Amino acid sequence: MRAIALASYNATFVIKSRRPAPGETVRVNYMRVEHGGKGSNQAIGIRRMGFEVKLIASVGNDEFGELALKRWKNEGIDVSMVKVANAYTGYAFVLLADGGGNSIYISPNANEAIDTKIVMDELVNSNYDIFITVFEIDPKLALNAAKAASKKSRTIINPAPAIPLNPEEVDGIYALTPNETEIKVMSGLGPDLPADIPSLARSYSKHVNVVAVTLGEMGAFVISGNREKLVPALNVKPVDTTGAGDAWNAAFSAFLAEGNDPFYSAEMANRAAAFLVSRKRGIDLVDNLPFRSEIQWN
Repeated sequence: MRAIALASYNATFVIKSRRPAPGETVRVNYMRVEHGGKGSNQAIGIRRMGFEVKLIASVGNDEFGELALKRWKNEGIDVSMVKVANAYTGYAFVLLADGGGNSIYISPNANEAIDTKIVMDELVNSNYDIFITVFEIDPKLALNAAKAASKKSRTIINPAPAIPLNPEEVDGIYALTPNETEIKVMSGLGPDLPADIPSLARSYSKHVNVVAVTLGEMGAFVISGNREKLVPALNVKPVDTTGAGDAWNAAFSAFLAEGNDPFYSAEMANRAAAFLVSRKRGIDLVDNLPFRSEIQWN
């Protein structure tokens, strides 16, 4: 099975601290730098599900770009379509709270240097079973590319970070996978406002085959055709929830591409997210993205 990921990459700085008050300087006793970017994480996750993965991305001509290329090659990902731009590599800053929750800031930098024509030509000329993209690159490019790819394969958009998005704009996409905050923003609501998540999901389900809204420790609310179901999460103690959505999307995409039921695919994705947040192989996100054998035990 083959996948194309139109992806982002961010060198990720993880800081564990309370939020400083305005004008306050806070001493931080915990900080790390690791590989990141939703698109990159998802591409690696799909690769670990046993897929051949071609990455379309852009990194900077700096040490972070070099480290990204090295990591992807070590994972066995095809990097022939990765552009090295005359720019800084993308950055992400993760503020990690006690209990494992997080807030994230991103600076796209080289992620905005992906060439639209090259992307479209590649989608026309390549053979692939699934296409996945995120909104850490130009959202308009992500949408247009997904629609072009939908003529050949199942396409998944993980609309993160979210933008206001009319349901009609995703016509023809196979699956849409926001989290509960993102679907509020997509629907024009404030991220902190209460909302009827199933109702919001139904408005998009009229235009795509599958809507799957990830709900953290509750699992995922999935709509496919006339069926809808809350697929419960595994009960685990989180070490760090950063990247849980990426692990989820990678597994969900892989199992969907193989023709599996969306609800079963969400069950496997919940397992992948649980494995990631448990940090079984240390603290780095990418190192803890699961392999297929670690989530498909029956």
